[in-house]
Amino acid sequence: VLDRVIAADPHGPDTLFSASQLAGNLDRASDAQRLIDLAVEIRDDAATLLRASRILGSIGKIADAKALAERSADARGADRPGVRFEIGKLLLAHGEIDRGTEMMLDAADRLGHDRWQRLGVAFALTQIGHDAKQPALTEQGLAVFGDLVGEHPDEPIFRHDFAGWLFTAGRRDEAVEQIVAAAEIAKDSDLLADRAAQLLDLVGRGDEANMWKKTAESRRSAISPLPVP
Repeated sequence: VLDRVIAADPHGPDTLFSASQLAGNLDRASDAQRLIDLAVEIRDDAATLLRASRILGSIGKIADAKALAERSADARGADRPGVRFEIGKLLLAHGEIDRGTEMMLDAADRLGHDRWQRLGVAFALTQIGHDAKQPALTEQGLAVFGDLVGEHPDEPIFRHDFAGWLFTAGRRDEAVEQIVAAAEIAKDSDLLADRAAQLLDLVGRGDEANMWKKTAESRRSAISPLPVP
């Protein structure tokens, strides 16, 4: 089967990558490595190297995967924000905290006004920082969240997501401030009112929590039921 896959397009990186994944699934790691080497000889841009790195990581070739991730940072096409974002994530996953963080933050800068892509950067930095127990990395992600909230103060979803990560990072008072602001901005959202009540309960501010619980109920009752056909 593997030979037939390769024979279909022996000079196409996509075919070689598909064959390498198949080889990996068949526990033929050396064949997978050979096919990946062929693929990156044909095309060695950043996106191709990233894909090769992911496949190598999935079959346990961690050192080789890390080397390709590092190589991708200087390859053709690595200046594209989305590619830099993916390179940064991969480097962070391999423990290259400083280089990975640098790439992610640079991606955020290059994304400019693309707020939703920058939100992805903020999430990735805080999530990886939390999972890897790297508080400095988490703080970098929180800083990106803070920039987004500062630039788009009337966007409740940014405040909601910022609040969740602030709370996880132990910055509870700031988290409550953000979620309450989100619930006040989105005046019809019972979900945000509920979330404000939950966080206020968790920090021991019961009276305010009860007020937001009532607000959530009021918002729910104001929603017109769907007509029965």
